[in-house]
Amino acid sequence: MVDIPENSLYLLITIFNINHKEGSMCAALVGGMDRLKRNYIDEAKKNGIKLKCYTGKERTISGSLGNVDFVVLFTNKVSHKARKDVLAAIRGKDVPVIMQHSCGMSSLKKCLSEATR
Repeated sequence: MVDIPENSLYLLITIFNINHKEGSMCAALVGGMDRLKRNYIDEAKKNGIKLKCYTGKERTISGSLGNVDFVVLFTNKVSHKARKDVLAAIRGKDVPVIMQHSCGMSSLKKCLSEATR
């Protein structure tokens, strides 16, 4: 066993707590309107969720999804190809997908409350 000075252990724990915010979630939003992107991110932040927003202009979404806790998919503003790409990227990762036809702020609020239950 290695002896660690008491103040070093405290520093190590402090750094871990700063870098790892317990309870924070990361989500991806696919679809939606460009003009509401900032509002989507702000609403998610209010709920303690870091939101990655893809409005459909991106060439590939699957490569930049990373490790997300859930995906919100606004189906009326995204192509079939993008939808299939996202679903293929998260297949086998046990990531819930919440599909919503409309893409307004109230729809996002509903999806976020559903995901954080």
